[in-house]
Amino acid sequence: MTPPTPTGIPPPPSAVGPPGVVLLVEDDDAIRALARRVLEMRGLTVLAAANPGEALRVAAEYPGRVDVMVADVSLPGMDGRELAATVRAGRPDLKVVFISGYPRDEVFGPGRADMRAEFLPKPFTPAKLADLLARLLAAGPPVDPGPAALPTPPGVNDTAFL
Repeated sequence: MTPPTPTGIPPPPSAVGPPGVVLLVEDDDAIRALARRVLEMRGLTVLAAANPGEALRVAAEYPGRVDVMVADVSLPGMDGRELAATVRAGRPDLKVVFISGYPRDEVFGPGRADMRAEFLPKPFTPAKLADLLARLLAAGPPVDPGPAALPTPPGVNDTAFL
């Protein structure tokens, strides 16, 4: 990981640096720390935030491109969907992954989904999160991926859950 600047926000990656920048918004300290470590081990730059206010500050101050935001749906003060809409106002190409311990239908409503976001139900393995982000980053700019989350890759045998 690139060392942080005096503001605490790492500079954007160089052209030969990590393949993507992830804004991780999770209010559970243990989940946030583990997810951050796993994603950094996969070569991603992770901008971690414990709450929506911190995420909005990081998104506004980070000088480079933010490729994907991974946000818990239930956050203090502002839910993940509202946070995504606010961040996307300034970063319209931002891809979004919502994570939640609630079923998809409870998050989006029966038969509905956010057509511009992926959904990853908790608990999930670090490999599932890393694979989903790798696929999103490899796909290029968002093209309205639809409501279906990407399937778990065959052969994933990761027993650590987030």
